[in-house]
Amino acid sequence: MQWLFVLQVVLHRQGNTHRRHASMVLLTLPSLLAPTSDPAWLSVPFLTHGDANHIRSSRQSPSLVLLVALSAGSAGVASKEKTAMKKYSLRLLGILLFLALAPVALRSQTGQGILFGHWKLNVAKSTFGDGPKLMAMAIDVTSDKPELIQYDVAATAGNGFAYTYSFKGAADGKEYPITGSSSVYSYTEEAGVVHETQKDPDGTITKGDFTVSPNGKVGTWMYTITNPDGTVVKQKLVFDHLA
Repeated sequence: MQWLFVLQVVLHRQGNTHRRHASMVLLTLPSLLAPTSDPAWLSVPFLTHGDANHIRSSRQSPSLVLLVALSAGSAGVASKEKTAMKKYSLRLLGILLFLALAPVALRSQTGQGILFGHWKLNVAKSTFGDGPKLMAMAIDVTSDKPELIQYDVAATAGNGFAYTYSFKGAADGKEYPITGSSSVYSYTEEAGVVHETQKDPDGTITKGDFTVSPNGKVGTWMYTITNPDGTVVKQKLVFDHLA
């Protein structure tokens, strides 16, 4: 996705005083623009001064026009101009909030759950307690739907041993085998949370809950590991969402 910044500075005379207005335009994300009579182009007012100033963006490429109006003027700015700037600020706040939540919303529109995508373990932000340590882990989730959870994992243990495994099964609470391991996994999902249960051949049972940040950029697994001797270990694994 490409971002285009356009900066225009307009100087005009007001009485004996020159006033300056600067506007910055950020172009990205298409779907919020209303259709116009011109099928190829969209035109959006650029400034409150000068009706001829417009920014145009091709409808053939993804673009949501975000206007950030910045003004620096002399003393005695008209009250109506201040009111207009307040309205722009409120609109800007709403657009920024939408952009922050857009990644999660887009995944919902494609039918994919919160696990979907490429994840990389943030070792510095994770806590392992007395459980197994990890030097690195990358997870590629190609499907997160009730009928199919599918992913591949590449990891490096704390002792430097590298290993891989993969999973393919429904989120129906039933146990499915792991390819590359003798463990079995089961999953269930509810709004905003993925539940995982791992059972190892030695009797170790690991239960985890996965959630994501509001902007969809950080995923967190909270694990409870119950060892065969009954001891319990808590772990927190934090992942960065790469795509």
